[in-house]
Amino acid sequence: MKIPTFVVNDDTERLFRNLIAYELYEEGSTYVIDYVTLMDNLINSSKDVQLLRFSEVIENMLGDDEAVAKMINKLRDHVILCGDNFFMRRYLST
Repeated sequence: MKIPTFVVNDDTERLFRNLIAYELYEEGSTYVIDYVTLMDNLINSSKDVQLLRFSEVIENMLGDDEAVAKMINKLRDHVILCGDNFFMRRYLST
């Protein structure tokens, strides 16, 4: 499986929060929420970000791996996942 490079910069959190809000409003597909969920499950610390940087999954333009980890871990705060559209549900429930 190949994960495209994810560039993290000063605008990343705002962009993802807006895309998540749009997906929740539209009640359709949840591709962004699914991606954020995947990244949130992969990243728990700055060491995880470092590993993903070395694997070229993340390009950290913020410069601080701990800041990236905290930002990713906060993105799903207050997001309630429900319904059958949540792609990652089958992987997270096992």
